[in-house]
Amino acid sequence: VLLKVLEIQELASNYYFDCINNNPSKKATLFLKNRISFKEIINNFRLGYATESNRDLFNFLQKKGYEKNTILSSGLCAKNEKGDIYDRFRDRIIFPIFNSSNRVVGFGGRALNSSANAKYLNSSETEVFQKRKLLFNENNCLKNLKKNSAVIIVEGYMDVIGLTKIGLKNCMA
Repeated sequence: VLLKVLEIQELASNYYFDCINNNPSKKATLFLKNRISFKEIINNFRLGYATESNRDLFNFLQKKGYEKNTILSSGLCAKNEKGDIYDRFRDRIIFPIFNSSNRVVGFGGRALNSSANAKYLNSSETEVFQKRKLLFNENNCLKNLKKNSAVIIVEGYMDVIGLTKIGLKNCMA
C-alpha cells in the first residue's frame, strides 16, 4: 500500500500541475500573477491548482486504476457522513511537499475563495506524510546546503517562494 500511496501522490501532483498550466481558473491565475511573476517558479515548485469540483481528482485516480480504499489512504480524498467520497482540496493553489528523497508525499493548499473554512489546508496524515516531520522546500534546500552553510526557516509556502524569487535558495517553511 505504501508504494501505491506514493504513486498516487506523484499522480496527484502531476494532475494539479496540469490543471494550473493547461486549464487554470481565472482566480488561480490572478492569485499567482500578483505574487509570482514568472512561470519558472511555478515549474520549479511544481505548483498546481485543485478545481472547484468535489470529485475531479478522485475520478482521475480511479480512471488510472486505483481502488477507492487506496485513494482514501492517500489522504487526498475523504468520506463525508453520508459515505460520499470527495476531494480534500477544492479551488486551491496546490503546493506539493517533497521528502528529502525528492518524492511527493503530501500537499498544502491555499484557498482562493475568501469564504473557505481554512485559508491553508494540508494533506491529512498518512504513512508517507507527517507534517511535523517535513518542511516545505526541504528537498531543494538540502541540495543547496553545499553552497550555503545556513538555512532560513520561514513561516509559509509563499515566503519560501518569495525569497527564492530574489535568489535565496536555502529557505524552508
